[in-house]
Amino acid sequence: EENLKISKEINKKKMTPEENLKISKEINKKKMTPEENLKISKEINKKKMTPEENLKISKEINKKKMTPDPYILDRDIYNQHIGKFLVDVTYALQIFRSGMFVQLEVSIDSTGIVVDQKIIKSSGSEDFDDTAIMTLADIQFDPLPTTMLKYGNYVVNLQIHNSR
Repeated sequence: EENLKISKEINKKKMTPEENLKISKEINKKKMTPEENLKISKEINKKKMTPEENLKISKEINKKKMTPDPYILDRDIYNQHIGKFLVDVTYALQIFRSGMFVQLEVSIDSTGIVVDQKIIKSSGSEDFDDTAIMTLADIQFDPLPTTMLKYGNYVVNLQIHNSR
């Protein structure tokens, strides 16, 4: 809200690009979400400036290091964790013709248990698909990270191959 107030003040005054840049730097010293940053950028860019002036100010604003979303960080780590377990599923599928794969939508609950699976794209072999589903259902994943709990079960699409 404070950033929006500053942005409105910017737009009330007729400022040079240098003054605009100075204020942009002040804004960037404060912690703000990407959405706040975008909103302020749009307000600043409404001013009548040359493309070069706009680019200069935009570059200054974009230099600010954004704080990564904790959910995305934890999700990516959890996906790596899932990937390690998929080796077991791949191994169980080695008895089938090489090069087969199935795409599954998998739902994992907060304790790491697979609670639902559905086939998105079949391999064309019911036995292959069933083996992949049964092997995946037997895996006990780690519990979901706390940042992921607020969204309920974690639903992820997996493409499972029987060869690498």
